[in-house]
Amino acid sequence: MLTLDPQKLLEQQLAESHRRFPGPDYQKVLRWVHQTLKPSLYIEIGVECGDSLLNTLPTTKSIGIDPSPRCKSRPNVDIYAMTSDDFFAQVEAGTISGVSGYSLAFIDGLHTYDQALRDFINLEKLSSTDSVIMLHDCIPLDEISASNPRASQFYTGDVWKTLLILVRNRPDLKICIIPTWPSGLVLVSGLNSKSEVLNEKFSVLVDQYRPLRFADYSSTTSELPSPTPIKEAAVKQFLQAS
Repeated sequence: MLTLDPQKLLEQQLAESHRRFPGPDYQKVLRWVHQTLKPSLYIEIGVECGDSLLNTLPTTKSIGIDPSPRCKSRPNVDIYAMTSDDFFAQVEAGTISGVSGYSLAFIDGLHTYDQALRDFINLEKLSSTDSVIMLHDCIPLDEISASNPRASQFYTGDVWKTLLILVRNRPDLKICIIPTWPSGLVLVSGLNSKSEVLNEKFSVLVDQYRPLRFADYSSTTSELPSPTPIKEAAVKQFLQAS
C-alpha cells in the first residue's frame, strides 16, 4: 500500500477543505461571537500559539489552558500550562478561583471525542444560564484527519462524536452548527450547571461511541441541526435568541 507524502497529503486536505468551506474562516466567526456577546470572562482550552485569544475584546478577562502553550500570560490574559483535567481539578479544589459563571468558552484541545466531552461536562458545571460553549472541528473532512489517535498534520480528530452525543442525550441544549473553514464551529447555549446527564453516563457513552469511524459520520448528519449560514447576522441571531 502506497503512503502519501505528508506534505502532499496536507496540500490535498487543505485544498479539499477550502473547496468544501469556501466562506469566512472560524477565526472570523470567533470575532463575531466575541463582538456580539462581549464576554466578561472567556475560557479557551487548547491555546497553542494564542491566535484565537487575539479575537477577544480588550475588556474581556481571558483564561487559556494548554499543557504546552506557545504563548505567555499578558495583561487580562492568564495562560495555565496544564491539561484541562488538571485545571478543572484545581478549580474544584479551590486552588484556582474566579472561573464560575464565565460568559464564553472554546473547546479546541486534544480533538478526541472523549476529552472534548469531558471538557464540556466540566465547563457546564461552571456555567451560568447565559454562558455559551464553542466546539471546534465538528465537521470531519476525511478518514485520516478524523482518526483517533492522530495520523496527519491536518487534524479534526473525532470531535464530531461529541456533537452527536450532545444532540442525542441533551435535547434541552440549543446547538448551532456553522460550516466555517477549515472544519466547522459549533455554538452551544441553554447550559444547565446542575445537569448530571452527561456526567452520569460518561463511561457508557465513551464505550458506546468508540467503535464509530469516519464512515459512520454521513449516516448521522440527519440527526443534527441544519447548518447556520456563515453570516454575522445569522450568528448574532442565534446568540441573541439563546
